[in-house]
Amino acid sequence: FIVTPHQQRPITSTSVVFLASKKNASPTVDNESWIEQVLPSSPSGNNDDDWKEYSLGINGFSLQTGPLSQKFYQAMTSKLSSGGDDDDEMSRRSYQLLALDFTSREATRLACEQNGFILQDEYDNATKWGTVEQIQLIDPKGRSLGTPYDSLTDVVDSWKPGLGFHFVVKGVQAKGMDYNLQDVLSSLDPD
Repeated sequence: FIVTPHQQRPITSTSVVFLASKKNASPTVDNESWIEQVLPSSPSGNNDDDWKEYSLGINGFSLQTGPLSQKFYQAMTSKLSSGGDDDDEMSRRSYQLLALDFTSREATRLACEQNGFILQDEYDNATKWGTVEQIQLIDPKGRSLGTPYDSLTDVVDSWKPGLGFHFVVKGVQAKGMDYNLQDVLSSLDPD
């Protein structure tokens, strides 16, 4: 299955349902995750081996952004003192922003992987991986809390580690994964 410009492809997960009518909308309980090719990243634009640009709408409930962000934040802050001074508060805010960014990237990576794509940053960690916007905080049941935020820096003061969020990420560079036909056939019939 090849994604063409302005054609959306569902992001697979155990609870994700694709609704094409919500193109470019922020995911909600009723509007699950989506992926759309924006532009080819190279002049040829027709080779499956080329990097292409995608936009994705990520449903944080389906991809568990809450628990993931909590674990990452706890790992980063386990060494901070509990004194509550200004340096610790700035560090905590910075760690929250890093946790939001890491969670967004990992959810995007997982969504791409589930759809047969690999992120360019898997090859080059220095690459800017995408622009996160339309961040919608959600409760533990996946329901929206308040209005969407425009960026991670806008949401960081309202977000608490462990609180899930839906988001849209644009400018994601990805390409199709290489598959070995024999490996695929073997996985279908292990005997």
